[in-house]
Amino acid sequence: MVLVVICIQSLVFERAKDVYVINVVTRLLSVVAIGTILRFFTYMSTTLPGSANHCLNSNPNIEYDRPKTINDILFTLKGHSAGTGRTGTYNCGDLTFSGHQLTTVTTALCCLRYAGFLYPIRNRTRFVFSVCVWFLVFIQACTIVMARYHYTMDVTISCYLTPLIWNWYITNLQPLEITPF
Repeated sequence: MVLVVICIQSLVFERAKDVYVINVVTRLLSVVAIGTILRFFTYMSTTLPGSANHCLNSNPNIEYDRPKTINDILFTLKGHSAGTGRTGTYNCGDLTFSGHQLTTVTTALCCLRYAGFLYPIRNRTRFVFSVCVWFLVFIQACTIVMARYHYTMDVTISCYLTPLIWNWYITNLQPLEITPF
């Protein structure tokens, strides 16, 4: 949400001449895309059981919910939730590392990178803003783990891997911002 506000304000405010929406969007989407590619290779090579209740062996319908054929694995999106009889989409394998946290940390890095161009904030205000952003990232991480979408390991890996991807991207792939002619 904050990133959307930054993009909109960069089109409206005169002070935003240094911030171009294309820089924000390009960096955000590129880092998330690189992270998603790394996630694919990571979770395809790991075999952790899902952390949600319907993925655990204590689920009485675990044998019914498990895919039986290649068709079930590739094309079936519906399953029954742990004894409730409700049908819905239940994912048990998209782990290590968290895509939720990848997106959250990337958005935080974009906000911290570009908010200073839009607002005349001083060092103390910038520090408070940074603390607030990282506090919200921490709350998001705790919420992901408490909702049992991911293990703590998945969120932790994402929290340190995303800044590494961000730094690699801005150092090697796009070191310069797009500027007017």
